[in-house]
Amino acid sequence: MLRISIIWLSIFLIWISVVNAWIFDDIIDSNNNVQICDDKWECGINEWINLNKNSIKDIQSELWAAQFLGSKWIIKNQEDSNDFRLSDTITRKEVMKIVMKLSGKTIPDTCNWVFSDVPADWGCKYIETALTAWYIAANDTFRPDDNITKTEAMKLVLKAKWIQKIRETVSWQSDYMETAYFYGIIDSKYTDFNAHAHRGWIFSIATATIQKQDEIFEKGWIISDEAL
Repeated sequence: MLRISIIWLSIFLIWISVVNAWIFDDIIDSNNNVQICDDKWECGINEWINLNKNSIKDIQSELWAAQFLGSKWIIKNQEDSNDFRLSDTITRKEVMKIVMKLSGKTIPDTCNWVFSDVPADWGCKYIETALTAWYIAANDTFRPDDNITKTEAMKLVLKAKWIQKIRETVSWQSDYMETAYFYGIIDSKYTDFNAHAHRGWIFSIATATIQKQDEIFEKGWIISDEAL
């Protein structure tokens, strides 16, 4: 169903790009807002654009980010953009693979069963290397198949690129969100810290940290941190 929706959205975006200029050049003003119109059909198109322009922008941005990470071998590149599954949730184990590849660290092909709930599968080496790098805490369990939350993922991505918090308060989740916002890794603040992250969002913040890393280091903000 998701693939069908994305295909139809792609077709509609192509259609938008080739329709007559009298529809869009005249109805979208300099502030990117749709102007008042008289024709009911035209007004319906305008309303759809206003309601969905942010979603369209997000999908395009996340797809570009996925392709960028694919070109860096951080994730598997896909010939079919639907295979990136941008809207799907993502597990803690899957994120650890992205995070460790993002870090550039050497990943030993071993598994020492450090966590009682992490089997000796493809994810074990990434999880245990993250532990030795102090990206995660040495708990008894890791919950590898749980969906990761937005702020858990944000924290790991920032750690992988040596980007630490600009502040330290009683809310580590808010601290990481504010840090990401301060450095331009995210465009807007959020408060749903425990919401499940989706794959496209992970790809976007990972790409942003790569692109902004030098700029962030020039600012030189370093504060002590705790493990996930």
